[in-house]
Parts: sequence; structure tokens; C-alpha cells
Amino acid sequence: MQQPQNDATEGVEIKEVLHDGWTISVRARAAEGNDGLLGSADISRDGVWRCKLMGSTVFDTRLHLIAVMVAKADKWVALQASFAARAY
Repeated sequence: MQQPQNDATEGVEIKEVLHDGWTISVRARAAEGNDGLLGSADISRDGVWRCKLMGSTVFDTRLHLIAVMVAKADKWVALQASFAARAY
């Protein structure tokens, strides 16, 4: 699965985190009227794009946006682990 192309309105990448082999890239862009920031997180593993999560709220600061989007991505990664094969 290839990562979708981002156009110029997508914004800028502000943080990349490596977590248990997963790469989480958080992106931000100004909300309409410059009233805060909207965010998204791209999740990949081994160079292959897996998921894109979108923030559902407008954030006041980049730090808040990063914290929430990384937490959402971490939850998604944890759910993937629960479907992994288990050794008995």
C-alpha cells in the first residue's frame, strides 16, 4: 500500500516518532481563518504506509496537537498488536 500524495494544502510535518518499529508522522495545517491547527498522523512500518488518522478537533498549540495525534496513533498500533499471531 502506497502513501497517498499530499498536496500543498496538507501542511507541514512537525514530528516523527519511532515506536516499536512503527513510524508516526504528525502533520499540521492552519484551520480556516487561522483559528488554531488541524492535524493528522500517518502511520507506517518498514517503509510501507499503513494508516492515516485525522484529528477531529481544532488544537490551540502544536504541542497539544502532537500529543493527541501520537496518542491516537499509539492506540491504533496497540490494536494491531492484539490481532497478531500468538504462540501458545
